[in-house]
Amino acid sequence: MAAQSSRIVLIACCIGAATHTGAFSHMVHHLIEKYGRRYPLDIGGLNVKVEAPITRLVTGIKPETLGDLDEVLEYAEEQITQTVAVAHTGQEGNNLDF
Repeated sequence: MAAQSSRIVLIACCIGAATHTGAFSHMVHHLIEKYGRRYPLDIGGLNVKVEAPITRLVTGIKPETLGDLDEVLEYAEEQITQTVAVAHTGQEGNNLDF
């Protein structure tokens, strides 16, 4: 039962991540169409010590242009796809196998 519960939670997390990534994708592609891939990002001026800390931690990418955000998007989409594949297998007998 614990393994199946873990799988259900993983699927729910994938649904949430895919929803946010879909909205991000729409926004980034719209901005790229309007301004181009090389358009620089203004992350907040001199008051910001670390730009996009979560993006940098998770992807290792420091976004400086809209094109960089497209790379972040590709990474997120790939990871969600792989995680859904893991959840689909569902043959694990132990919840710690995830």
